[in-house]
Amino acid sequence: MKTVLWIIGGVLLAGGLAVVWLGWVLSGAPSLMPAPAKTPAPEGFVASDYPPITELSAPEGVRLIDLSAFGEYFEHYFLPDERVTYFRVFAGDEMSTTVFVDAQGRLMGQIKLLPNDFPMGPHFVDPDGSHTVTATEVGPYVPHVLLDGEATQARLQELHAQATRYRRFSYTDMPRDRPEFDAKLATHVFEIDGVWHKIVEDGATSLDWKGAPFEQLDVQYDISRSLDPADATRFMDGAYTLRLTHFDQQTYLGKKGAPMGSTTGVGRGAQWRGDGFYTLVAGDAELRFSLVGDTEFLSNPSRTYLTMSGKPDLDMVVLRHQVYGRPTAAYVVARD
Repeated sequence: MKTVLWIIGGVLLAGGLAVVWLGWVLSGAPSLMPAPAKTPAPEGFVASDYPPITELSAPEGVRLIDLSAFGEYFEHYFLPDERVTYFRVFAGDEMSTTVFVDAQGRLMGQIKLLPNDFPMGPHFVDPDGSHTVTATEVGPYVPHVLLDGEATQARLQELHAQATRYRRFSYTDMPRDRPEFDAKLATHVFEIDGVWHKIVEDGATSLDWKGAPFEQLDVQYDISRSLDPADATRFMDGAYTLRLTHFDQQTYLGKKGAPMGSTTGVGRGAQWRGDGFYTLVAGDAELRFSLVGDTEFLSNPSRTYLTMSGKPDLDMVVLRHQVYGRPTAAYVVARD
């Protein structure tokens, strides 16, 4: 009898272990290694010197533009010939807002256009007119020259051949209170010899877009305690750098593979969860900030939710943070 009980007990134990093992495998086989030793704070570190990134103010020697003052940050691009960076923001109205910053990180101005406006190199165009941006100023709004006569396909093709830049606005691009929307008309705009023209037709003709590429700033993704050699000199020969000063390591999550049935097939690298404290050097000054609920990746420090971007010859950088793809903070930082 005892032998039978021992056998039954062994079978149950083996079955239980098999279930545990199967659950471990299905969950991605998380590492069973203990947490590594925590990294102590550097000498002289004071957490209160690092305000939340959403509450930054410029220390002496730094100029700061908080883009949240203009609206909710959406994206930014660079005009290489003008050396101007522009930022698209949502300002809570029905217009499109664009903010312009020069090569030294100084605010040049902002424009508001119809929500279907479109950047075409230094020209910011909507169906009715455009602004032109130079290295030093944001030009006034200039209405398009309305072309008379019938908008035949042959005429549109002739205008398209003459144009340096061209854009077609469908009726669906228009606000619903516009006559073009009700009549389902398309608006064609052409830049010919430096002058923007427009002509409206029934929407039957579609021509190839003529514009300019959307230039991006260079981005530093690896933000850790030590700087990659490329990041140490990436912006203005090292005038601007960003690094992790200290990480308050609170919860350790070991490495694991992708769980069974995962739609992404992506596992999890070893990481600490806690609060990160960062230092952005701008010339001889330092801008310090913190991220509460941050993550320190041990195997791959690159991240996409905290970035610094710029160009080797721009005396400014863009500091940006986002959570789950939604921006929480965006600043232009320049030495003063």
